[in-house]
Order: sequence, then structure tokens, then C-alpha cells
Amino acid sequence: MNDSLLSKMMRVAYKVTGAERALAVNYDLETLDKINLEETTLEDPSFIGFAQKWLRHALDEGHYVITNNVVSDPTKAPITNTNFANLRVVVCIPVRGHGGVYLDQHIRNGIIAREVINRLMDVIHGIQKNSQEEASEEHIMALYERMS
Repeated sequence: MNDSLLSKMMRVAYKVTGAERALAVNYDLETLDKINLEETTLEDPSFIGFAQKWLRHALDEGHYVITNNVVSDPTKAPITNTNFANLRVVVCIPVRGHGGVYLDQHIRNGIIAREVINRLMDVIHGIQKNSQEEASEEHIMALYERMS
């Protein structure tokens, strides 16, 4: 299955967030497109299990998720930061009727701002409301930039 809207949204989200890695999946969590994710990473049970858990949550709730790959429950956070060498900021964005987009980056590169994710969600809703699902990546980027 190929879903060009998901691929285009993933590429726009990757660009505007500055994320290091991106993944587009359908509702069955099958990979449709990816950026900077090797097959070995996609086959790693710890990565794919984590990514699918939060993508499924975003798809089921219809709302984006912002989390990290180390502490998903603040009440279970460790007392020291010795386990945070591989801490990554993670965002999962649902695209109703299509699937979702997963983005991540190492925490040393900063966070992915909620304002940026809200604007991406507004773009997705606008495209779907106006039946523009065949819009080009350039058009989607222009919509995003106009919302600033």
C-alpha cells in the first residue's frame, strides 16, 4: 500500500521540525516511507515496539503524542540521569483516514516545539477539510508557512 499524503506529510514534518528520523505508517502500522531509518533499526524489537505503541496511541486517540524513548511515565523516572545517553524526543502525528507519522531526534538537538506540531495538525486538518489530499509536498509546505 502506498499513501502519498502520508509520505508528503512525513517529509514536510521532517523538514519543519528538524527531526533526525521519520517514519510513515498506515493504520496497520506497516511502514510506507522512512527517512534516516535503517532496516536493522526497523527490525529491532525495542525500537519498533516503542514506535508502534505510541503511533497506535496517536491513531486511536486522534491526537499527536510528544514523549521520549526513556521515560514515558514521569512517576517512574529514575533519580539520576545516567540512563539518558540515548534519550530521544519523539512525536507521533495521526493523519485521519491514512495512518501516522513518527519523528524523533536526540535530545541534545533540542525539543520539537508543540507550536510546530499544532501547526502541522492544522495543515493536515485543512488539507482534509478542503479535499486537497493530492496536494504536492510544496503546496503542503506553503500551507504550513502561511500559518505562521
